[in-house]
Amino acid sequence: MCTPITLHHNKHGYISWCKECNHINIAFGTIVFALSIQQFEQFIQLINMDVTQYNGKMCSKEKSLMYNTDSSHINMVLCYTELVLLAELLNKATMLFQAHQILTV
Repeated sequence: MCTPITLHHNKHGYISWCKECNHINIAFGTIVFALSIQQFEQFIQLINMDVTQYNGKMCSKEKSLMYNTDSSHINMVLCYTELVLLAELLNKATMLFQAHQILTV
C-alpha cells in the first residue's frame, strides 16, 4: 500500500514520493502522473533545460511546450510561465527528496 510523502506543494500542485513503490507523483494543474526515480531525474533536467532555452524567446502565455507522458494519448502542454512554475516546484521537491535519501541511509 502506498503512503506517499509530500516533498513540496504550492497552489499549482504537489510532488510526492512513495517509499514502497519508489515512484514520484507529480500533480501540476489538472494532470497527475507517476515517474520512477530515474524518469523523475530526467524530467527535471528536461524542464530546467527548457526554462533556460526558452527564456525570453517565446510568449509567456502561449501554450506551446508539449511534454509526453507514459500514455501515448496524454501529453502535458504548458506556456513558459507554467514551465517556470513547474521547474520551481520540481527543484524544491528535489532538495527535499535528496534530504530524505540522506536521512534514510
